[in-house]
Amino acid sequence: MAMARGWGAAALAALAALPVLAQGGGAYRGRAFPTVSRLAKRTDGGGDGRATVDASLMAVLRDAHAKGFGNAAIAGIIEAIDRDGVVDPAEFDLLDELCMQKPRSIAVVSKEDPNTPLLLPTVFGDSARRFEAVLDRPVKGWIDAKVPEEGWAKLLGAAEYSDTSELRVRAHLTEALRAAWAKSDVSNAYKVFSDLLTVWFKANGTLPEPKHPLGRWLLFAAAKDLDGQSGDKIPDFLYTWIRPMP
Repeated sequence: MAMARGWGAAALAALAALPVLAQGGGAYRGRAFPTVSRLAKRTDGGGDGRATVDASLMAVLRDAHAKGFGNAAIAGIIEAIDRDGVVDPAEFDLLDELCMQKPRSIAVVSKEDPNTPLLLPTVFGDSARRFEAVLDRPVKGWIDAKVPEEGWAKLLGAAEYSDTSELRVRAHLTEALRAAWAKSDVSNAYKVFSDLLTVWFKANGTLPEPKHPLGRWLLFAAAKDLDGQSGDKIPDFLYTWIRPMP
């Protein structure tokens, strides 16, 4: 939304109260809106085509591979990952690699035997959706983290994995902003929406400076996605200040 007409004093006050531009900020100038940031400096969409897992999960993967990665095999992998109730970084990396959305082989090794790789194909269709549902759980937990700085660090780390992981994080940020936008309007100076952006912006500022641009991009892109999905109803001034300088 290029301009909001008829702003009241509350909305203008919200504009004045926005955090001082820092972390290398700049305004959105109508450039083509890319799908992913390119700020993480990934090669060929990211992902290194490798994953390391523990011996028990490796055994399940070998069995799944032998069975042709059918429905039962996919269920067995998910059950093995869910056994301790946590998707750990190694498991997250494995599933993200398998959901890369391009045909390729992933070399998986066990921590106990790093010299004997198992080559697994990337997955598509229902198999990918089932793995994505597992990946969504930790991302949702980081979005809702009681300590925003800790959750944001995890979100940014996940976004750096690959293009698909960045888009996954961005989609979850968009949904969280959607809920905040539903509680915001000119009568409350868009407070809920603005406050959530500010919390994450401040959390981004606690990370090492080289990470600031990607964090700002994710916030800006998520808000712009929501604006487009909402029929261009969100005043641009509420989020364009977040966009990093090109």
